[in-house]
Amino acid sequence: MSFNEHDDQQTEKTVNQQVNCDTGLNQQAENLRINLLLEDFEIVNTLLGYPEGQERDEFIFTALKVGINAIKYTENNVLKENIEHAGEKILSKLKDNQNQLRDEFDNYFNPDKGRLIECFQRFVKDGGEIQKACNDAFDKEFSSDNHNGALDKIKNTISNTNQGFQNFMQEAVENFSLRKKDSSINRLIDKVTEDTKKIIEDGVQRENAMHTETLKLLQDMNTRIQTRDARKEESFVSTNHGNDFQSIVYEQIGIFCEETEDILEDTGTYPGKVDNRKVGDCVITLGPEAEQSGARIVVEMKQDKSYTVAKSLKEIDLARKNRDASIGLFVLSKRSASKEIPQFSRFGSDIIVIWDAEDPTTNIYLRAALSLCKGLAIRSGNSSKKCNTDIVMIEKSTYEIEKQVSVLDEIEKNSKSIKKNAEKI
Repeated sequence: MSFNEHDDQQTEKTVNQQVNCDTGLNQQAENLRINLLLEDFEIVNTLLGYPEGQERDEFIFTALKVGINAIKYTENNVLKENIEHAGEKILSKLKDNQNQLRDEFDNYFNPDKGRLIECFQRFVKDGGEIQKACNDAFDKEFSSDNHNGALDKIKNTISNTNQGFQNFMQEAVENFSLRKKDSSINRLIDKVTEDTKKIIEDGVQRENAMHTETLKLLQDMNTRIQTRDARKEESFVSTNHGNDFQSIVYEQIGIFCEETEDILEDTGTYPGKVDNRKVGDCVITLGPEAEQSGARIVVEMKQDKSYTVAKSLKEIDLARKNRDASIGLFVLSKRSASKEIPQFSRFGSDIIVIWDAEDPTTNIYLRAALSLCKGLAIRSGNSSKKCNTDIVMIEKSTYEIEKQVSVLDEIEKNSKSIKKNAEKI
């Protein structure tokens, strides 16, 4: 593409097309050479802003391409709008014609006030013109003396009709005869049989395809479930699963301590006061805003089927001594806890709670246990009269918590029973 800036005599656009041809047939042009004389001031100054050569040519090519696409897009939109407008006009006119036709039909054929009905009633009433004309015509046509009358014609027609009816009946009997191979009834039976067979075959194919797809989905789902269960079981029996449970419990306790402005310390890897034992996974120290600031609560977390109430109490007692804590909290995983261990129970300064890391609804048990531990820690360091009153309140709260936990356990059991029955249905 070239751009002439100084040729004042050139006033027309010259377009030279070079079209490749093959075997006498026109092919789509691969290139087009255009020589333009541009006289628009704004366009000329814009193009002069680009260096002469490839950069200016590329800019001109891009501008032409954008402009051509914009024009094509505008033409398509205008055509679409014209078609939609014409369609709306046609529909509107059809609706008007329909209403006009309905009115005209009602004007003539309305049973109450139609013009045609009124005219017809005038002719057919007793003594009317039709009755008179019919009587005269009847007397004339049905006279036995008139050999060209209607009576004679009826006789001839009946005779011809009788013969035609006999022929029709013979043809009908042949068409509905099962003995005649090419009869209509046999062709119909063959067609219905063929179509029915095809429908059955198509239905069987669709049913087989659906059955195969459903079986594939069920197998895939079963494989995924087995894989997930296998991973869970592998994680459960491994030693790392116990560590995972401790991490999750520690995270939940951390959230609680942030809310209560208490201090949480991970002590599971550090030896304590009792023979350098590492019993006591973490310690909660009441914050400076607490009434008994500095009081310590030790937490032991286990996911181990071997733990009973007695074994749990023995270990949390050792943990309290090892971590110099006044209150102990033993958190057992619901997955490994024995059914004989209560969901929530208090034994003096120690509390045992069962928590399910996979069920957020059991978080209430853990938070209730932490709140009770904090209350007991405050009580353990205070002997005032006010504290004695608080002790009574704590005892009542403990009883209410244990009572509510029992109710929640019953609700959970009933919910699981309802879910199980619903799945069976």
